[in-house]
Amino acid sequence: MKARGFVIAATLISGLSAAAGFQSPAWAVVTAPCLSPAVTTNMGPINGGNPVTSSTYCVTGYGWTDTWFPTMQPTAYNQHLDVFSGDDAPSLSYTLNGVKVGTGNIFNFLSPFLDGGHLVSQNIGGGATLLTDVPVGKLTNPASSLIQVAEVQIGIKTTVNPDNSVTQVFTFTNTSPSATVTGLTFDDYFNFHPDGSLPAPAPDQFCGSTSFNPVSGTVTTVGKVGGGCSPVVAEGTMQGSLLPTTWDLGDVGSVTCTTPGDPTTCTAGPAGTVLADIAAGTYNMATGPTPFGDTGADLVWDLGNLSPDQSESFTITKNFGPTAPPLVPEPGSLALLGSALFGLGALRRRRR
Repeated sequence: MKARGFVIAATLISGLSAAAGFQSPAWAVVTAPCLSPAVTTNMGPINGGNPVTSSTYCVTGYGWTDTWFPTMQPTAYNQHLDVFSGDDAPSLSYTLNGVKVGTGNIFNFLSPFLDGGHLVSQNIGGGATLLTDVPVGKLTNPASSLIQVAEVQIGIKTTVNPDNSVTQVFTFTNTSPSATVTGLTFDDYFNFHPDGSLPAPAPDQFCGSTSFNPVSGTVTTVGKVGGGCSPVVAEGTMQGSLLPTTWDLGDVGSVTCTTPGDPTTCTAGPAGTVLADIAAGTYNMATGPTPFGDTGADLVWDLGNLSPDQSESFTITKNFGPTAPPLVPEPGSLALLGSALFGLGALRRRRR
């Protein structure tokens, strides 16, 4: 589990894809207000009910997102209402017949797409085999998809709840007729921007501070008041249905692929950042809080073994807290308060 520079069982994935007759889709529909023009799968918004005030969460069939409007559903993309320009990306690895199996990219992310906080998604290669994509257009609860990584099939259900939190249920099934899956390891890379996405004009990606509580297993990012930060939400949290076995916390870092779609040309850096640590397996076990800036976290859960035909489910929950506007009295209120204090002082003088 600590050695994340896995040997990828590419032949297993390729063989399964051929057996299933899978062909990579040549088109995709990204439904407004989502933003991921480079993906080759569908991305659609799920709304929690009220089209004006409910949380709107965009998702692909891989369970990946880079767009979350926690307080409304704008008709077009608005970067200062988006708190997920930095990605929420699950990853998976395990051992089968003594061979480490990953998804084919340097992070073992299920999704072959990542924007790294740049608002422009990149094709980082690999990814799982997409068996059933999310539907085209606006999605209804839950948005469901089905993917496969060699012998492990993953069903993903994403739901926007009445309290505007988001849950994702991942169901893992060992489809091998005889081999046991061992050391099933699942991650979630979480880069929440509590005050919106990227500059122009406000430097929103530098308005959050992130911490991790190992007792509750919760990552928390809080927003900064003032300093040009857009007051979108004050707090965002993520946690799994089990306590993580290890984690990373700190500066997000970046990913660059000189040839999009070719994972051998992708690099993560600089060293010591969260994305670089995921690729290298050098988890820092930090708890924070981090300085205000573009920071994120990766939580790692050990889900154990899966016998043939055995299934196991795991849930990730994401939430946020609305920002309360600062209580600044109006000039008239200040004048009224001053008059009241003056009158109270005069009354006390009379009593004396």
